Amino acid sequence: MAKQTINLGTTPNDGTGDNLRVGGDKVNDNFDELYRSTGWEALVDTLHTVGSPQTVAQGVTANLSNNAGTVFNTQIPSGITTFWDSANSKILPENENDFMTSSFMFKAKNNNADGYFTIYIDIPTLGERFTSTHRFPKGANTEHGFDVDICHFISSQFKTNGGIIKIVADLGNLEIYDKQFRFCRVHMAK
Repeated sequence: MAKQTINLGTTPNDGTGDNLRVGGDKVNDNFDELYRSTGWEALVDTLHTVGSPQTVAQGVTANLSNNAGTVFNTQIPSGITTFWDSANSKILPENENDFMTSSFMFKAKNNNADGYFTIYIDIPTLGERFTSTHRFPKGANTEHGFDVDICHFISSQFKTNGGIIKIVADLGNLEIYDKQFRFCRVHMAK
């Protein structure tokens, strides 16, 4: 739906503009469109805990998984079932040209005092996109909390193929657990 503008008339109270009911209807329609356009979903991984973490050896690239054992989706935009395919660790965008923020929160340890990792979205046919690298400043084998926010648009390839979350153990071995993912559609394509 295109934005609806209230006709104010030529001059105040000249009777040529929209009446109160028509103007109110346009306001309601505009708000309904906004509520359908934006929304979010949060997913908690119940598989990988501190006692049973996802491990990624140095130099290895792995899918950052989330089994979506707990799902919070009461605020997901209408018409969307989910933004996440837990079986394939893949973001499922709705429309080409949407704009989203994908957030990946987790705890991790690295066995190297200078360790670091890279996280990115892999879009089949396009490859690595939206790369972000993070260090472990507290030192080796110490729990660190990470909240990686990636703001991105949805290209035609991303819409068609989805996006796989990848993590690379650049230096040191990783243990990753207590994962929570949030997907927020900030803007729906026109």
